[in-house]
Amino acid sequence: MYDPTQIFNKQQITTDQLMAVVPNSHRYANKAQITIKELQNEHFVLLPEGSRPYNTVIDLCAENNFSPKIVFTDSKISNIIDFVSNGLGISLLMNKNITEGYKETVTVIPLSPAISQSVDLYGKKPREKPSTTKTAFFCKKI
Repeated sequence: MYDPTQIFNKQQITTDQLMAVVPNSHRYANKAQITIKELQNEHFVLLPEGSRPYNTVIDLCAENNFSPKIVFTDSKISNIIDFVSNGLGISLLMNKNITEGYKETVTVIPLSPAISQSVDLYGKKPREKPSTTKTAFFCKKI
């Protein structure tokens, strides 16, 4: 089996938690936490298809035996939050993407169990130095 740590050094940059984002007027807005299963009948507003957050949501829903009802996707977090705050659906976003200014118009609810993801930096490991047993030394006579 392929092990990327044989070729690459890995450094974790940050971690973040996936959160449910609902309008302040939503029936779940007062919940301290929420399960993915509880969201199965909701309309979702997500980041674009193929993005890591989108794929995470699809996988989480599949693990809970349902397909999300996706009504809109957008690459701008601000547009997604605007749609949510206007009651057009709910979203699942990483907590660090939801700035304090947005939290006035939407409610952010932790998932249970918590879903965390990390951002990692990978760099290629330096190659081993070639053997020095056959190193030739050249000197110039002055």
